[in-house]
Amino acid sequence: MILFIVIFVALPWLSMLIGVVVRRRLAVSLWHMMWHGSMTELCARWLWQWPQCHIGWLCALWVICMHREPAVRLSRHAGVIFLLVQNAGSHFAISLGFVVIVQCRRMPNHTESFERYFHTHPVCMHEFGHVLDSRQWGWLYLPVIGLPSLLSAIWEGQRQDYAHNTFWTERRANRLAARRLQSRGVVWNDLLFPRDKKRLRGKKAFISGFGLNGKKSCNLWQICFSFCR
Repeated sequence: MILFIVIFVALPWLSMLIGVVVRRRLAVSLWHMMWHGSMTELCARWLWQWPQCHIGWLCALWVICMHREPAVRLSRHAGVIFLLVQNAGSHFAISLGFVVIVQCRRMPNHTESFERYFHTHPVCMHEFGHVLDSRQWGWLYLPVIGLPSLLSAIWEGQRQDYAHNTFWTERRANRLAARRLQSRGVVWNDLLFPRDKKRLRGKKAFISGFGLNGKKSCNLWQICFSFCR
């Protein structure tokens, strides 16, 4: 019981306090975004999706504390918090509840709206599919979707002939996102993010994950250290 209180009550509030001190503006913005929405959205976020949302905002806060503001952009779109981290040498993304963290080579400029950037950024749209998965599965999301997806990404780093983007959790996220964004006129890229096995014929050799430093790699220590740069 004491360990539970320390991990899930004391640690988050201590982390938020440190974040406000270290990166005041972004940490406060993150706090406001966390509690923005209707009562139904808040209940779905903090009750139905509590485990992944809790981990998600702690990870976002940690990333904010590790970077200076010009290299980080915090945006909210479709009820999702997107944390963009600029890194020219790597590309990585993760979705935890209503928080999506993306390492990207190109950041939206000051005159470009995030909505426009989102609809032209396949990785953001794919991670949005995982957000929709989280809303469907609730507390079961991490063991049913999150853990298999993570293991698949790690396996991609060990096998050069394996593409994480073809794994069933990724294709499921692609289908959910494509279905939701179809009304916005988005044309889905099945070459990079296939929705079903039929679209993989003759294309698997061209599909690769977004590993670090341009390589097919998903070493967890590399990912952690890359976010600390």
